[in-house]
Amino acid sequence: MIKIAKKLQNLTELYIIFMNMSKRLKLVIGFVALAVMVIITGVCFVFLGNNDIKLKPESISVEKIGEEYYVVAQYNSNYKYRFVLEQKLGDQYYLVNKILNDTNSLKLSEQNLTLTAGAQYRFSACYTTDNNVDGKMSKTVEWRPTWSLSAIDSESLEQSSTEISWQAVYQANQYEIIVVTDDGGTEQYYTTNPVFNLNLLSYGHFKLYIRAKNTENEYLTDSTAVCVDVNRPIQNSLFSAQYGSGTLRVFSFLNPKHYQVYVNGEEYVQLTYTNSNQVIGGYQVTFENCGAVFNSLDFENDEVLIMSLGEDYLLDSEAIAVIE
Repeated sequence: MIKIAKKLQNLTELYIIFMNMSKRLKLVIGFVALAVMVIITGVCFVFLGNNDIKLKPESISVEKIGEEYYVVAQYNSNYKYRFVLEQKLGDQYYLVNKILNDTNSLKLSEQNLTLTAGAQYRFSACYTTDNNVDGKMSKTVEWRPTWSLSAIDSESLEQSSTEISWQAVYQANQYEIIVVTDDGGTEQYYTTNPVFNLNLLSYGHFKLYIRAKNTENEYLTDSTAVCVDVNRPIQNSLFSAQYGSGTLRVFSFLNPKHYQVYVNGEEYVQLTYTNSNQVIGGYQVTFENCGAVFNSLDFENDEVLIMSLGEDYLLDSEAIAVIE
């Protein structure tokens, strides 16, 4: 009882001393006490929080989901995740990045992680708390990325009568152009610049399939192809036309099947050739047994002209040949 009374007396004396202090001194003591409590609470929180993460991801892997790659750690609903990315340079791995993630999968894209196709990387992961306290790291998984080149932007395609061009594709050093004709035939071309010379094609309708390539890095695969419709019209030229003994012969740059005959500026008859032969500089088109059509004409006084008729992507001739 004597000890208790003595302690009460000491407390009473402290209280009296405190009450006799100035207000300013009381505030200073109060702030110091509060700061000490905050520090003690923070230290306890950190150490207790670290002790709470007793687990580490037991599995980590790189998986392809759809067309994208992800690094996936073992799931735990109680924590966030911190992924560690390292790159191998020479014989050692060096830290590239640490990424805090809300989910247990991290998308491995060239854009958001600046990964280089063909380089050697390894990943590890740990659980982490809301106050960024990390647990133990998982084992590592190694991965060498393979990227597909981006497809050519179809909106960047520009076509003229002589060429087709497009915006260059990042990391592409070559472009492959597959030309498909209406009859199903194919031709293959390559260019290092994002432009293709349409004068390499004949006349007609074509489908061009253009894809980006990289011939120096096997881990950069070809892009998907973009398809372009190309029409290549061409004008036919008639060199001459001769009639005699019921046969009309027309010398033409191309080989159209149908022709229109004019007499004194008026349409007279349409002809479809019987046969044609390829000659130097073009074709000789022959219309046989047409005496009933031409014998009644006066070639000395009538103006008799012939013009090829366009079909498909063959246009009418620029000049009309005179039948002599």
